[in-house]
Amino acid sequence: MSSTKVRISQQVWEYLQVLAPGPRRKIRLGIRQLQQGLGDIVPLQGDLEGFYRLRIQSHRLIFRYVLENKKQMISCEFIAPRDIVYQFFSRIAAFVLSPEIPRSLQITDDDSTNPRKRS
Repeated sequence: MSSTKVRISQQVWEYLQVLAPGPRRKIRLGIRQLQQGLGDIVPLQGDLEGFYRLRIQSHRLIFRYVLENKKQMISCEFIAPRDIVYQFFSRIAAFVLSPEIPRSLQITDDDSTNPRKRS
């Protein structure tokens, strides 16, 4: 099987930076194997449909397949320990798919709750 390009998110990058060398090595190996289509990969369901998870020891890497310049890529979106990964990622999945901030969360100058606005 040919190698597929992999892109990792800022969260994945930062997570790797704080790990001990052993787990960091295992996760990097898992990502390299993912490029070859190898690993314990399971498609997610429900609100997380369209995403997949890769099991790497006690860590779960959430990723998806995307087309970029007519080529399939793997976009690694989120990683965390198994016991919390799905709770956290289900809350941010909508932002991953559509990075625009929902209007209800945007702060505007005419917003009376804006702490930067002076009277």
